[in-house]
Order: sequence, then structure tokens, then C-alpha cells
Amino acid sequence: MAYPINLDETIVTKEIVSDLYTLSCPFKQLGLLDIGARSTIIKANFTDGPGTIVIAPLPYTESSEKVIGGLPVKYLVGPNIVHHMALKEWHDKFPESKVIGCEKLAAKKASDDVAIEVIVKQNNVLLTPKDIGIDDIDDQEDLKFILLTGHNNRELVTFHGRTKSLVVADLAFNFPPIEQYSLSPSTAFNNALYKIGLQKYLPRITRFLIKDDNQSKTALKSIANLDFDIVIVCHGETITENGNQWFRAQFGPLLD
Repeated sequence: MAYPINLDETIVTKEIVSDLYTLSCPFKQLGLLDIGARSTIIKANFTDGPGTIVIAPLPYTESSEKVIGGLPVKYLVGPNIVHHMALKEWHDKFPESKVIGCEKLAAKKASDDVAIEVIVKQNNVLLTPKDIGIDDIDDQEDLKFILLTGHNNRELVTFHGRTKSLVVADLAFNFPPIEQYSLSPSTAFNNALYKIGLQKYLPRITRFLIKDDNQSKTALKSIANLDFDIVIVCHGETITENGNQWFRAQFGPLLD
């Protein structure tokens, strides 16, 4: 798994709506498949003033610094057990930040000397920040988390009500990754898997990663009942409208 050497030159920064930003770049999986990568930054109000929540952080660059804009980084979210490569780098730079993740991620990062200070244990139900031990966010109902233990990667999904957005890592994909390669001298679209129409098989790939249908159905139905228009995926294109409809199309059989 690798980012490009000239990472900051290839990062696309976008303000999706007010206080919701993405950083997108090329990323190669297993040395074969260009799937892209994306980090999400939410600006929120905390009891001691404005701050940021960074989900699935990319390696820290000048692009990251510009989006943060001098605000404190309050929380870093490790959205599953594979999206964690830059957590240590960010936590070292912002030692006052707290890392949110599941128990398996906590065990995995212990050897990297990264403490998951907010461990999400309750699974397959919507949780407010207070439910997981976070009490410094002004509007507790504005943010929701749900941990899908039936997902192969132990997916921790974030919902932000004010921006009507859902942020996922490997729960769903939206290939090809056009934006993520838009500033790259190379292109993902020469990859044979895209030429044969990989996107046609995405719902199958998505459901393949769901290892326990019974557990996941409860969580997926709860997510589908949330009010969101935007779906930010780590791999592929961001959905900026009709996101709930798109989400339901990915998981149709599991929502019945």
C-alpha cells in the first residue's frame, strides 16, 4: 500500500459544504490497484471553542495545514482496522488530540505507540459522542457513530447531521477514483480492472466484506434511516446529492 512520493502535489482539497472538507489523493493497493485515498475534516464547535475532527487522516502536508487553519485538532478517527497509517504522525503533531477507534484497532496500534483513547465497544447501534465518552462537543445530536462488527474491517461510520453527511472507509466504494487522480501525472484508468468495468461489481464487492449479515442488517438499516445527502467514501468519488438513495442501492438485499 503506498501514497505517491510527491503527495502534496497530488492532493485535491475540496470544501464539500461549509465546515466539511476532503483531502483526496492517489493510493495504490497491493501494488496493483489504484483506488485513491481520502481524508475528511469536520469543523465543529466544542465546549472550549471551535476545533476539528479528522477522519481517516492522510499523511500530514501543507494541504492538511491549510484546511485545519490553525484550529485545534480535537479528535482523530481511525475508521477501521486498515485505515490507520497516518494516525501516529497526526497524533505526534497534535498530542492533545484523542484517537477514536474500535478495540481491534487499539490492539493493532499498541505496537506503534498510538493509544486509542476513545474505544468504541458497543456495536451495530447509533451512538452519540457522549455514548463513547466524548462530552466536549457542543451539539451531541449533531454527530453519530456506528460500529459494524459484522464488517470484515470493523467499520466505524461517522454521521454529521448539520452537513447531512455520512463518512465511510471500506463500507462502500464509488469507483473510478476520478478526483483522487486528477492532479496525478499517472492515471488510474489504465488499470485493467477499470477497463473491464469494475464499478459494475461494486455492490457485490461491498456485500462480500459484510461477514455477518444478521449483525450488519441492524446497523445498515439504522444508517439508511439517517438524513444524509452526502456520502464521503475513502475510495472513489464523493456522492454530493441523493446520498441516501445511493447508499440504499449498495445494500438493497441487506435492508429488506
